[in-house]
Amino acid sequence: MDIKNLTCSDRIGPSYKTVKQYINEALTLTGDFSNCEDVNQALDEYGSSFDFVEDEKTGLNYWRWQISGGGPSDEFRIYTMGKDGPINDIQYWFLDWFDHAKINVTNDQLNKDYTIKEFIKDYFFFD
Repeated sequence: MDIKNLTCSDRIGPSYKTVKQYINEALTLTGDFSNCEDVNQALDEYGSSFDFVEDEKTGLNYWRWQISGGGPSDEFRIYTMGKDGPINDIQYWFLDWFDHAKINVTNDQLNKDYTIKEFIKDYFFFD
């Protein structure tokens, strides 16, 4: 099937799997991140932005780690109690023109050492 005919729901699983692979490469300074001096540099190079979003439409404010922008784009949305945490929920979003899909990844295993929540907490400084 042509990728243009796939919905975001069809594409989110493979996209999320690829994102987890890249995060693990950043954590181990391998692959595209083998020239980085440390994990923080690798993570800075991987994502396109990390910012706080005040969603006036839903009232649910969240931290966004945007992995890529444009069409399609993908991001992690980290819902917290206020700007300083703690983390309540983490969702991975895959967005394309007039379509989107999201999955809850809060407790997904990233690797043998981290769940997604533990990784976000340790590397993005949430208490």
